Formats: sequence, structure tokens, C-alpha cells
Amino acid sequence: MSLPKFSVNNSLFVNLISAVILIIGAVVVLGLNREVFPNVAFDMVSVTASYPGATPEDVEKLVTVPVEKELREVDGVKEINSTSAAGSSLIFVKIDPDESNKQKVVRDVQSAADRVRDLPRDVDDPVVTEVTSKQYPIIEVSLSGEMTEHELREYADVLEDELEDIRGVARIKKDGYREKEMQVLVDHEKMRDYYVSIDEIEQALASRNVSMPAGKIDTTTTEYSIRTTAEFETAEEVENVIIRGNDSGNWLRIRDVARVEDTFEDEDVINKTLGMRSVNLVVMKKESGDAISMVAEVRKKCADFLKKTRGDLRISYVNDYSFYANRRLRVLRNNAWYGVLLVIGAMLLFLQRRVAFFTVLGIPIAFFTTFIVMDAMGITVNLISMFGLVIVLGMLVDDGIIVAENVYRYMEEGIPPRKAAVMGTEEVMGAVTSAVLTTVVAFSPLLFMTGLIGKFIRNIPTVVIIALVASLVEAFIILPSHLADFVRVRRDSSGKPVGLSRDMPWFKKLVSAYTRVVKAAIRRKYRVLAGFLAVLAVSGVLALTVLRFILFPSAGINFIFIRGEAPIGTPLEKTSELIAPVEDIVAELPEEELDTFVTTVGRIQEDRQDPFAGQASNLVQVTVYLTQAQDRQRTVEEIIEDLREKTKDIKGFDDLRFDMPEAGPPVGKPVEARIRGESFEVLDRIAGEYMDFLKTVEGTLDVTWDHKPGKEEIRVKVDRNKATMAGLSIGRIARTIRGVFKGNVATTIKPVKAEEETDVTVRFEAAKEDADLDIFHEILIANSYGNLIPLKKVAEIEKVPGTTTIHHLDGKRVVTASFNIDTDKTTSL
Repeated sequence: MSLPKFSVNNSLFVNLISAVILIIGAVVVLGLNREVFPNVAFDMVSVTASYPGATPEDVEKLVTVPVEKELREVDGVKEINSTSAAGSSLIFVKIDPDESNKQKVVRDVQSAADRVRDLPRDVDDPVVTEVTSKQYPIIEVSLSGEMTEHELREYADVLEDELEDIRGVARIKKDGYREKEMQVLVDHEKMRDYYVSIDEIEQALASRNVSMPAGKIDTTTTEYSIRTTAEFETAEEVENVIIRGNDSGNWLRIRDVARVEDTFEDEDVINKTLGMRSVNLVVMKKESGDAISMVAEVRKKCADFLKKTRGDLRISYVNDYSFYANRRLRVLRNNAWYGVLLVIGAMLLFLQRRVAFFTVLGIPIAFFTTFIVMDAMGITVNLISMFGLVIVLGMLVDDGIIVAENVYRYMEEGIPPRKAAVMGTEEVMGAVTSAVLTTVVAFSPLLFMTGLIGKFIRNIPTVVIIALVASLVEAFIILPSHLADFVRVRRDSSGKPVGLSRDMPWFKKLVSAYTRVVKAAIRRKYRVLAGFLAVLAVSGVLALTVLRFILFPSAGINFIFIRGEAPIGTPLEKTSELIAPVEDIVAELPEEELDTFVTTVGRIQEDRQDPFAGQASNLVQVTVYLTQAQDRQRTVEEIIEDLREKTKDIKGFDDLRFDMPEAGPPVGKPVEARIRGESFEVLDRIAGEYMDFLKTVEGTLDVTWDHKPGKEEIRVKVDRNKATMAGLSIGRIARTIRGVFKGNVATTIKPVKAEEETDVTVRFEAAKEDADLDIFHEILIANSYGNLIPLKKVAEIEKVPGTTTIHHLDGKRVVTASFNIDTDKTTSL
């Protein structure tokens, strides 16, 4: 039995199936998660480790290289990239796309990282994370205002607790939020007078701040737990700690040689919003969360929170990714309504009203079937899948129109409806199937695209193919039954069909004109063929020589970057002062153009996963978020030119440039070249020659490289013989120097919330601000006999050039030269 015959003979069952599809589909549509991006695995694992206070060279030698050695033994790895920066090591392990068991590779990477045992004591254990899009930021809530950092921090803590209660929120990340720190700032002159070392102060603090369980005791009636406790709570308690004393009551306390400051940890990056210091709460979404409803709830909670605070707190919203999902959903809804209306209007011109109605009914049935299958396959409503739905919207009724018209033609000839439905459908099944399959085949190659882009766009052909197959099944099974049951041909008294479109005068004229064109083309078939071949040849020439290939155009981007590089070595606070005039100019943009702007002092990056990100105290980036294009008169390019003209006279920067973000998934720069080797001198020379050549190519912009010189380093060269004779180890010397400038953690104050631990650090007060190199002559190091040895007796101080970051590719140093392109002049191809 054929499908049309089954449909007509079981019309009750078919109607029931149609109703079930519509009901279940409606339920699924309401329950589908709405997201910005599809949930894809990047086939990448990150390994991060922090080494506070270390230079890039130390991080490379002591952290990155040992971890890379273990990672090289893991099977199924395609590439290992690493970046060694000041205080941190970041390694990306790319998994081979042909690897069948990718989760095993992830586990092996974790095991390899756990095997590394020869890391310095101050290095945190490497953290292994699989990079996926399951958890990603959906919005940033920026808190700013004219208030102290303590007040801003308290507001952020309270709002964080409220946002974490929102359904679907995985966690809240805080940018610009400095942890509390109790700093013991030692006076080096008093240290010398009292003959006390940093090690002695640290030991005194650690032995005083104690909370230790001591078992239990049972009495005849009660059981008691025993705990010895003497934990710090205030700065005064820290000041009163006894360093040493004697039986005569002569005590040396912390306050005698230092002052205690209840403050925050040193910052490497300053965050500002609208020119004011800010704390940004980055809302991370769970895989099961609905981005649109979550953002709406975030905005509601923030609005309610703002009503309960003083008027000096400002809340801004940054990187609201739900906007793009909402916009695409509006496009889909509008296209659906307009499409349905246009389809109905077009079919009413040529088909009988009931035929048109049941043909159009195929659209919601096919759509709901598509949503049901999408839910079963784990495909969410996101920018990519909605793009596929928009593409396929107009194709869903094509096969139904062919079937309905052919069935109705048989009805007009007097054949009974049930028989006409079977005959008409069976007659065109082959042609309709072929027509749908050609479209399916055209989209199928996208299913086999590899790489990151392939994973992102795979939802497009999947959704298109599901919808087309659903429409084909609807046309062969559901539509014939409806046509047989509900469509009848109206006839006059003589039995002749009436009300047909082809009997209308305008339709007869259209058919006559079309007939003349077709007959003329048949008579001149060789000319027509030659004409089409000529058009094809001209199109090919234009495609190869004139048309440019741009995979992801920049249209629709509504934010820009202003990036500045001050002279190398410029302190963070000074860089923040230099960018203030730029912030003032940005703030003067009209309200209809400016949404908000965020300043990041100390870091330049495209996004949070930018592999080309740079971090140094002389770098600064202002991200200017503009209103939507339809709400302003000027384009992004015109606004950039205006800002460039107004900021051209600002002094203090070696480079102040305006950039637009890269469109599309994170795939890197348009063109880049990676040079591997061991000697940076050779690598830099080759990269320089490459960049000199690129600057001669028309259309290249922002030619740069990722191995730029950093601020000067001061190296302490220890004389091993003198250190041994003085009873000092190099490790003790290094730890003392680190304590002087960075500060050693002597102990930790642990309140009720474990994540709010406060470190108690010991450092030189003279080394905190406005220090000079003479301070090295004041450093005293306690040897194994308790004597204090001046650093200058066992070491020499020298200045050497530094670097910002060191990159590795598969264990070897690599320098990457890259550039952007002016798409009006050239493309990346």
C-alpha cells in the first residue's frame, strides 16, 4: 500500500497524528532553551597555573616547560599551544579531530598535569578544563559610582548572592573585584634596629593565627569536642602579635617594626565603567538555562536592587548576548507571519480557498515536527539553528503546492475526491521527492565541515534537512487525507467547475504571454543556450576577479575598541590617568549613539578567549558600546573617524588606535604566520622581515606581532660561594626578596565563607609605592644561625630587557606575525 492510499484510508488516524504533532510541538517550542550559540565542544583542553610575582621567563622555565613535557606523552593530541606571562601559564591542548574517544584524551591530559611534581612551592596546582560553549557569559552587570572601593565591593557581594539564585545561572565571575588582604608593612630601618628578619615576622604570625581541633573528652554525663583557637579577626590583633620576648617582660610586637593595613591585594588590571572604577559581575549560564529569560530576570533583580540602594550607585549592562537571540527570534517570527500571509495570498490567486488552507497548514506541522526532532537531538533555539529555520521557511509549502494542485486537477475532471487524492499524489511523488532531495543534497556537505566553524554551522543543514523531510512526509501522508476529506469542487448546473483562477481574464493574459515566450525560446534554442552560457561565463569571471570572499562580514557590529600603548614600564595608575581624556571625549557622544563604555587598564583583548590578548601595565582598552544602527544616524565608521579626530592631540601614548571587533566565531586574525625555533633573536629577525613585506601589500592594516619587549627587569645575581659562606641558601634569598616586594603570605584569616579568605602578607613598606633601587641595599636575610646578612654582601643587582609574553607551539618557542585587512581593497584569500 502506497503512502497516499494509507493516508486516505486512515483519515482519522492521520487527523489524530496532525493534532498530536501540533500539541506536542507547541509544548516543545515553549520548553526549548533559547541560547546565543549552540552547545559545541571545541576539542580543546586548557591547563592553567599561576605563579604570583614570577617573570615570563621564570614561568616558562619552571612551570610551562615541565607541564608541556608531560603533555607530549598524551596520545590523540594534535597541537599544544602555550603562553607564559607574568605570574601565569596558560596551555591549550588541541585534540585530534579524528580521535574517536575525545573524553579519554581529556582524562589523559588531567593525569599528565597531575604527574608534574617538580613545580616551585608557590605555584598553584595546574587546573585542567575542557573548553566548551555549554557555560558562557550571557550578560555583564557593571556596578560603578562615586564611592569607596569597600562600598562598591559590598554592593557587588550582595547583588552576586541575589543573581546566583536565578534559575539557570552556573556561577558569577567578578572582574575588577580585589580580594581583601591584611598587609604587614615593615619598616626596614626598625627591622635593622631590632635585629629582626622577615622570616621571623612570618613565623610569629603563622604560630599565633591557629584554629586546631584537639579531639574530644567524655565525662560521666556529656561528651565535649576540644578545639584550640586563636584566630585573627582585626588588624589590631595582628599588630599586637609578639615576635619575641623574654622572662623580664620585654616583648617585641609587630607594631614595633611595622604597621598593619587592612586593604586589598595588588591589582594587575583596573576596571572602569563610564570613567569610574567598577566591579563587573559576569553571569555564566548553565547548559540547561534559557538565555533570554535569564537576562530578563537579571535585569529585573538589578532594577529592584537599585531601588534599595543610595543614588550614587550606577548599574550598566555590558555584552548582553541575549539581544542577538531576541533579534533573530523577531526576524523568524516576522518572516513566519509575512511568509504565511504571502503564501496564502499567492495560493488564493491560483488555488481554491480550502486547498490553499490545507496546503498552508503544512507549515506549522512541518515546523512543529522540526522542533520535536530538534529537542530529541539536543539542538537548542540559537542564532545558528534559527538561521536555518529562516532559510527553510519559504521552501516548506513547495511540495505541498505541487501535490495539492495535481489532486485538485483530478477533482476538476470529475474523479471522486478520495481516488483523486491517491492518484494525484502518487503521480508527482517521484518529482516532488527529487526536488526536495536536491535541496537536501545541496545542504548536506555542510554536515561534514571540520574545525570550529564546522561545529558551529552544523546546525544549519541539520535543521534545514529535518524541516524539508518533515514537509515531504506531510505532503505525502497528511495532506492527501485532508484534501480527500475537506476539499470539494464547486460546479454549476451543467456540472462545469466554477470559480477557477485560470478562467480569470488576468490569468489568461499571463498564460498567453508566458506561452509566447516559451515558444520563442524553443524556436531559437541555440541562441538561448548561447546566451545562458555567456551569462555563466561572465558570472564566473566576475566571481574570480571582482567579487570578494568575506566569510563573516562586519555589518551589524555595534561596539568598537580604543586601544592605547603607553611607554613600556608605565605604572598602572599612570596609564589610567593617561586614558582619562579619551574617556571624557567618549562620554560626550550623543545619547542616541552611546550606550555605555568600559575601560580595562592593563589588558588588551578581543574577547575573553582571545589567544592574542596582551597584559601589561602600559596597555589600556576602552570598549565603546553603541546603540543599535536604526536608533542613530551615524555609522560605526563615521563615529570612529570623529573620535579619531578628537583624540589625535592626546599625549602620553606611543600608539592610540581604533579597532572594530572580528566578526564570526573565534578563528583568529585574517592572516598570520607562525615562526618556530629556540632563539628569540632569530625568530624576531624573521618576523621583522615578514612584517616589512606585509606593509608593502595594499589593504593590510595593523601589522603586528606577539613578541613585544616588556618593561625592564631587575635581576638579583647571587654569588653562590659568598652565600654558602654566609650560611644562606639561594631559595631563602629568593623568598626574602619576594617577601620584600611582592609579599609572602604568612597566614590566612578564614571567616564563615571559605571564598572570602583574607591573606596576611608581609612586605617592605618602602617597596610598596615610589620605591627606588637603593632599597636592595636595605634588605637583610636571616641565615641558618639566626644572623642577618645584607643582600648586597652576597648578590649583585643588574637591569636587563624584559618581555611581555612567551609563546610555545608543540614545546618550541614561536613568534606570530599577523595583520587585519581592509575589505574594501583586499580579502584574506
